[in-house]
Formats: sequence, C-alpha cells, structure tokens
Amino acid sequence: ADRPVIHAAAAEVMETMIGDVDIGLGELGHHWHRAGELRRARQRYLAGARRAAEQYAWHDAARLYERWLDLSARPNAESVTVRNELAMDALHVLGRNSAAMDHLQTALRVARHLEERHAEASTLFSIGRLTSQIGRLADATTAFRDALAQADGVLAQTIRVALGAHLADTGELEEARTVLEAAIGDMGDVGDVQGAARARMHLARVHFLADRRSDSQRLYRAALPVLRASGDTPGVVNCLNGLANGYKQAEQLIEALALYRQALHIHLEVGD
Repeated sequence: ADRPVIHAAAAEVMETMIGDVDIGLGELGHHWHRAGELRRARQRYLAGARRAAEQYAWHDAARLYERWLDLSARPNAESVTVRNELAMDALHVLGRNSAAMDHLQTALRVARHLEERHAEASTLFSIGRLTSQIGRLADATTAFRDALAQADGVLAQTIRVALGAHLADTGELEEARTVLEAAIGDMGDVGDVQGAARARMHLARVHFLADRRSDSQRLYRAALPVLRASGDTPGVVNCLNGLANGYKQAEQLIEALALYRQALHIHLEVGD
C-alpha cells in the first residue's frame, strides 16, 4: 500500500479511539498531514497545541501551533487567533518574548489588512499584556488604549479591567479607579458577576496603594467569594494576599499570617 494510504488508515483508527484512550493529537495530526488531509491535520494540530498548553507542555504546544501555521494556506482571522495563542500561551511562557512579539506583529498586520476589528483588538490586547509583563510599560499603555478603542462587548470589558490594573502598576491611581469603576458598572449591567468581581479585586489594590485600607478590604471581601465559587484560583490567591497585606499594614499580624498561609496552601495544591 502507498504510504499516504497507511497514514490515512492509522488516522481513521485513532479517530475512533478518541475519548476511550489518551490519543496523541499531535501524532494524529501528523498522520492526517502525511495522508494529504490538510484540513483535518490542522484541526488536530490545533487541538493538540491547546491541550498541550493546558497541560503546561509549552514546548509541545509551540511546535504544534507552528505546524498549524505551516499548513495554513493564507492569512485569515483564524491565523490571527493561532498566532496570539502561540505567542501568549507558549512562547512567552518559555521566555521567547522576541519570537512572541514577532508573531503578534504579524497577527496585527493581518487583522488590519482584513479589517477584522475584533481580531485587531485581541492582538493589541495581547501586545499590551506582553509589553507590560516584560517591563515596557509605556508601550503597554498605548496598546491597551488602542485595543479598547477597537473592541466591543465582553472583550472591551476584559481590556478595560486590564487597562485599569495596568494603570495602577504605573501609578496612575485616579485614572485606574475611574476605569475600574466604569468596568464594574458595565459588567453589572450585563450580569457578568465574575468579571465584576475581578474588577473589584483590582480596584481593591488601587485603594490599597492610595492608602484607603478600609475601602480596599471591603472590595477584596466582596470579590473573594465570587472568585472562589467560579474556580478562579489566581483571583482567590490575589484577594487573600491583598487582604493579608492590609492586615499587615495595620499591624494585625496574626490575621495577616493566617491569610498568607491560605494563599500558600492554594499555591501548593495547584502545583505552582
């Protein structure tokens, strides 16, 4: 039999086994690729990349995202999404920030060429997150503002919260407060309880930095049960640390230590 036929037969068998055994989606994508079934290969490479990223296998994730891109016939909105994921969910985590930025700049050019506002906003948001995390704070501010100008709906609210948190990091506390309070109001209007809780968490930090400890503690306490109920582990840890910092500032060290221990226990449970 021809080799492509054998690869196709192997892929067909593996497809029937998904859900029953742990099928390597990257291997499955390879078989479809060698069989000449490029659409199915892309589907499995992408699913494999996302699974690998979820399992912290970032080298594998990067490799499979790149294979998807190798098989992509022409730039489109999906390729913008894939480059964003490759950049932020694999390359950045691996410390390959220059390569991550290259992919984001390519994605941005494609999104603008296609006049895809949502894709452009998503990519600018990724650029803001990346530049913020590598210390290019002025570039991050510009990217977040540009992203917000292009976004709408849920994405706009997510970006607004990120902008507010970023402004707090850069010391622009009053603008951060205004941005986050607007986000809380908008999210409350559409029933986004978890999003509003995350905004309250960031607003609590703004109040802490502005020496408004009672407002900070109130907001952390309001956000904590919502984030805990939704399974937002980073948010829960953030709230516990924020509350602990407030107690520490007030020299209530026993209460602070208890909260720090809770946060540490959660870190240990999730393997962080």
